[in-house]
This record gives sequence, structure tokens and C-alpha cells, in this order.
Amino acid sequence: LAAIKKQATEAKSNELTLSVSKDAKGEAVDKVNVKVDVKTLNNLASKQDLALTVSTEIGTLRFDSAALREILTQAGGSELTIAKKPLGAAEQKLLGDKAAGYTVTVSSGGKNISHFGGEVTITLEIPDNLTDKKVAAVYIDSADKFTHMPGNKKTVSGKAYYVFTTTHF
Repeated sequence: LAAIKKQATEAKSNELTLSVSKDAKGEAVDKVNVKVDVKTLNNLASKQDLALTVSTEIGTLRFDSAALREILTQAGGSELTIAKKPLGAAEQKLLGDKAAGYTVTVSSGGKNISHFGGEVTITLEIPDNLTDKKVAAVYIDSADKFTHMPGNKKTVSGKAYYVFTTTHF
């Protein structure tokens, strides 16, 4: 937490970046849970328009200042958890065996926060077996209805990514 406060206050930055690269054993990760103290984020966000970026090996989530403020307003616990994990069996079955994807969630106090009042830009790495294919992001609601999330392919340092922006999960 000290590093977070230092980055945001001493540098007078309006961009807070949390980077997660490998697990404790130094192995690559396919799922990530980032827990952040709500009180600390509230304190920082109340003093400036603060955007939060969570950067991992499997992609990046950037919450603009409006989204972060709304998430903090809805937070019902002392921690905010931002999680990315591979699709569950039910979602994979809906999309088919040639699809790849992640489930992304934001939660606090045991409650999912899914509407943000601002924008979240999501950058996800495209698996090697799909880089030459047409890719897209979809939101699957509780009734298993698909909503296409428009975005673009982007190449960074030789790796292919899909980038899209949303206001909800």
C-alpha cells in the first residue's frame, strides 16, 4: 500500500498502475486476483481524478476516473477484488471448443460490481492458435444472451491483443 500511495501522491499522478507478472513461484499465470484496500483508494481518488490500471501477463484493465469513483461508491467491504480467470465450463460450452476467453469481475464485500458509470478499457492477449482468426469479445448475461463488445486487434512487442471498452461486466 505504501508504494501505491507514493506513486499516486508524490508523482502527482492521476494514473495508478498495479502490475502483476508472475506467481510467487515465478510461474506464468492464467488467472489473477488483485485485492486493493478500499479506504486507501477512496483517499487517493478523493484528492484527484484517479484512473486505475491493473496490468498482468494475461491482459490489462484500465478503469477511468468515473468508473473508479462509481466502483468505490458501490464497494461494500474493506477490499476491492479485481479478478480475471479462464472461462468456466458453462461459458466455454456456450462459445464452443475453438473459443478462448476470460471471465472478468470486480467485487467488494461479497458483492459483484458490474455497472461502472464510466469506462473500463480491457486489453486481453490473443492465444497463439487464434492470432490469424477473426476475434471478438462478448458479454454473456445471466440468460446466456451474447452481446458483442466492439474492439480491435493490436500488436505490442510481437504479441497480439484484443482491445475493447465497456461500461459493465
